[in-house]
Amino acid sequence: MEAVAPERRLAGRYVLEELIATGGMAEVWRARDEVLARMVAVKILRADLADDPSLSERFQREAVTAARLTHPHIISIFDTGIDDDTRYIVMEHFAGRSLREILEDRKALPMGESVAIMLPVLDALGFAHGNGLIHRDVKPGNILVENGRVKVTDFGIAKAAYAHGDLTTTGAMLGTVRYISPEQVEGGEIDSRSDLYSAGVVLYEMLTGRPPFAAQTDVATAMIRLTSDPLPPRAIRPGIPRGLESVVMRALARGPEDRFFSAEAMRAALERQAGPFDPSVTQPFRPTHHADEEAPSRRGSALRSWMLVPLLLILLAGAALAAGLALGRLEIGGPLGVRPAPQATDNAPADAARIRVVGAKDYDPEGADGSENSNETPLAIDGNPSTAWVTDHYSTAGFGRLKDGVGLWLEFGRLTQVGRVIIRSPLPGWTFELKAGSLAHLSGPLASDAGQTTFSTSASGRADITLEPVQTSGILIWITGLAPDQGRFAAAVAEVSVQGKS
Repeated sequence: MEAVAPERRLAGRYVLEELIATGGMAEVWRARDEVLARMVAVKILRADLADDPSLSERFQREAVTAARLTHPHIISIFDTGIDDDTRYIVMEHFAGRSLREILEDRKALPMGESVAIMLPVLDALGFAHGNGLIHRDVKPGNILVENGRVKVTDFGIAKAAYAHGDLTTTGAMLGTVRYISPEQVEGGEIDSRSDLYSAGVVLYEMLTGRPPFAAQTDVATAMIRLTSDPLPPRAIRPGIPRGLESVVMRALARGPEDRFFSAEAMRAALERQAGPFDPSVTQPFRPTHHADEEAPSRRGSALRSWMLVPLLLILLAGAALAAGLALGRLEIGGPLGVRPAPQATDNAPADAARIRVVGAKDYDPEGADGSENSNETPLAIDGNPSTAWVTDHYSTAGFGRLKDGVGLWLEFGRLTQVGRVIIRSPLPGWTFELKAGSLAHLSGPLASDAGQTTFSTSASGRADITLEPVQTSGILIWITGLAPDQGRFAAAVAEVSVQGKS
């Protein structure tokens, strides 16, 4: 076998120039394609692995499969073959650095930059999954970045390595185990959601400067995710928005059924929850190692901030509706992440009895991150029934057995007597209770004038509850059961009207 060295010529046309990367199972060389007069990258299978005929065959087969992917965020594969027992793959040459190199230099990245890198990665994964190919090895070393351009490499190649042996014995897997999903650790069946778990690990590391799991050995690092949840990113970097953290934590759910059901869904959630960032600005970063970083006083401060939201926006929205201005409907997963709800045709409470709602806040006391789509809560009280606050989507109506419920809390800003609550929703059939007080001191379920304490949205998405009058500064809509939506389960509040005692 001829040595792999500079000026080595493969297949009579690819001249190796410089070794640019090494990995567990291959080396990557920059090379000249003398037939097409262009630069290419050549991945050469490690000599000891190339000696295994079955692995060598799988390596070529997976390369041929991956070559079918043509996408702006996927490194293209041009050719594959064997030359004097040297197994190689010829790929597009991309001058950028790997995300692994960037993280080694900079540790945590600005939040906007982290999101800007992950969005095209999810685009690439979604395209591959739609074509029946799972990456299996999403990690910073397989993500290339150059001047704002992002490309993913090595699609499908890891399948050959996994087939060669389990992760505890295969040298090719060492250094990769910190990114693989729990089902990959257990050697179980995998699907596209395994890639989304790995994408969540990468996003976690970009935001916090460290992977979610670390132990003394690679195998221990892999195994710990079977029984433990990671520390929430906000416990390490408190400036991370809750919505962004919720995307990361959902991607890192141990059970595939509790993750995003597709790369497109994760991408839409990331766009919706991350909020506007300037990728060029480094966000404040103060590392800590305490899971309870957000003290009760901070939660109280955040809650009070809702009470300070100017009422001008609410008044302007009401004036616009009164003037008959048409508000465009937005589909879920669109640029703003809002979802349509049916226009209300029922009678609203009389103006004289209406209680002004000055703020809305999500309430998720049993959730990993304590939030439930917090960026969308204003949509439940914006005066526009074509937008809605939507819970996360779960695998069952009972929240996938992850929690007893989630809530939407409505703040009045003062003590007032509540006698009626009307909810409009695009989803029929989800169930809830109503509770009074502040989030720190909630009452038991409130009873209707008929003695009922559990309610549900009707077939038209409406719930109209007349209560035994209660004096309170706020009402919690405590959701106890979800309704089918997009193949999973969720609840949604398009608009809430609260009325005083008649």
